[in-house]
Amino acid sequence: YVKEGHVDYSYSGFFQFEGNNYYLVNGHVDFDFNDLIHLGDNQWLYVRNGMAAYDYTGLVLHCGSWYYVVNGYLDWSANTITEYGGIFYYVKNGIVDSNSETLVALNNIFYYVKSGVVNWTYNGLFYYEGIWYYINYGYVDFNFTGIVVHSGGMYYVVNGMIDFNSEPTLVKYNGTWYYTANGVLDWNYTGYVTHEGYTYYVTNGVYYP
Repeated sequence: YVKEGHVDYSYSGFFQFEGNNYYLVNGHVDFDFNDLIHLGDNQWLYVRNGMAAYDYTGLVLHCGSWYYVVNGYLDWSANTITEYGGIFYYVKNGIVDSNSETLVALNNIFYYVKSGVVNWTYNGLFYYEGIWYYINYGYVDFNFTGIVVHSGGMYYVVNGMIDFNSEPTLVKYNGTWYYTANGVLDWNYTGYVTHEGYTYYVTNGVYYP
């Protein structure tokens, strides 16, 4: 950085030159600098290789936390899922929420997030805002209808959710027909049940053909 014909080693900050906004430290551009810079009024700018990265949207590591940047600026309003290094992170209010276990809606898909990342390995039920959802390896599968085993119980899921008002019926699971009512398999029931227009006799929650 030259000022009045001399290198000014005391200057640190931004400077526009040939269409780029460079970040200078002690009078020179630090091309190894990659971090967020506080501009004031809670505004932060991402500097990549010594220049303001207005073309970048994604995660930036700063002081041990991951922040979400849009067009170079930290976006405190961001609530989304974003991919970085092959991992899908949950961003809440502009920062990766590493403590969260929740469902996050994005483009009409509900993702299951645990410890701040989408858990692609989980297959089972998850309770969220009063509803039990069926998670099919990382997302709510609204196309699924059938039996799901959870915490020792067997539940009847309809279109991705437990229907605790479901009518008595038979549901096939692993080759066996089970009696379900009000969203659960009822092992105590012995008697008749109507299924698809036919009546069957059930013994201890199971129909034996």
